[in-house]
Amino acid sequence: MTELFNIITRSLKILFSKEILKITIISSFFSTIIIFIFLFIFWNTLPSLGWAKKIFGGFYNTIFNYFWTYIVTSTFVFLFSPISTIISGLFLETVVKKVNLIEKQKTINDGYGFFLGVIAGLKILVLSALVYIIILFLKWWLGLNIILALLLQTIAIGHILGKEYYEIVAACNIKRLTAGEFKRDHYFNILTTGVIISFFFIIPILNLFAPILSTILMTIKVRKLEESR
Repeated sequence: MTELFNIITRSLKILFSKEILKITIISSFFSTIIIFIFLFIFWNTLPSLGWAKKIFGGFYNTIFNYFWTYIVTSTFVFLFSPISTIISGLFLETVVKKVNLIEKQKTINDGYGFFLGVIAGLKILVLSALVYIIILFLKWWLGLNIILALLLQTIAIGHILGKEYYEIVAACNIKRLTAGEFKRDHYFNILTTGVIISFFFIIPILNLFAPILSTILMTIKVRKLEESR
């Protein structure tokens, strides 16, 4: 627990270091604007689906109220993590390399430029959508307890975020032939880091910097895991 606290506090300190600050501000600004555009469109579109009311009749109100309650509590999280990762993906490998410089660590690979971060964001978007659809189905049809639903959702999203942010870091810091083996050996640690990252995306203010902070955290965590091998 002490090591985890130290890694998080170190990550926060690096987040606002002069080497990272410019990237943090730019990525957070554009991510926030795009997210609010999506939410504005969604907010003004969903209640006006008159065709759905004609199909479902009076049952539409029950569906809508249940669906809307779930959406209000989770849409922002659903949209923010993938879209902000896509926008910030232009900079995430640069962040890994800058963290390496700050921490006086060697960058092993050149990485794939902005490509990998953008792809990671798209994968998070698709996989997160599947998770939310499955959880919604379990809640609606099987009456899954809300606490259990949120727990399953958090673990699933943590797995997705941990995997994708690990891949971004590994592209620069892990020998490519051993990256898969490293991930399997340290799956639980990567999952746990992913769950922590998922909370970065839902904590107000902190979520504005979540992709950059998540990359910093995963970079430091992977280095710690390497040192323990």
